[in-house]
Amino acid sequence: GRGRKETGTINTWNMDKQFGFVSCDSGRVDLFTHSEYIKDTQQRYEAKNHGMRRGDRIEFEVREPDGGRKSAEAYNVVLVDFKARSRSRSRSRSRRQSRRRSRSRSRRRDPPPRRDRPQQNEK
Repeated sequence: GRGRKETGTINTWNMDKQFGFVSCDSGRVDLFTHSEYIKDTQQRYEAKNHGMRRGDRIEFEVREPDGGRKSAEAYNVVLVDFKARSRSRSRSRSRRQSRRRSRSRSRRRDPPPRRDRPQQNEK
């Protein structure tokens, strides 16, 4: 059973200590996992800085308990539904900005004609 890929969902995450627990789709007991167990460096960085959230979907390998460890762990973790979330967050932010930008652009477009008119009258 070593190195078998499983999937699950983060159910708790401790931001300070950088660890959490995973509910396994296979129905086995919750597994301990840690941000250091995340395979991809970018994902590991994201997890360390923004934390994992309840409901994040992950894929992982199960490391069975041995010697010092009392419980099985999820390691070689791959975040499945994590990147999508951060992308949608930035998308909504940029949408808000572009809306704000277009509004200010139209506001900027108004003044020049007003400024031009008096000049034409002076001529």
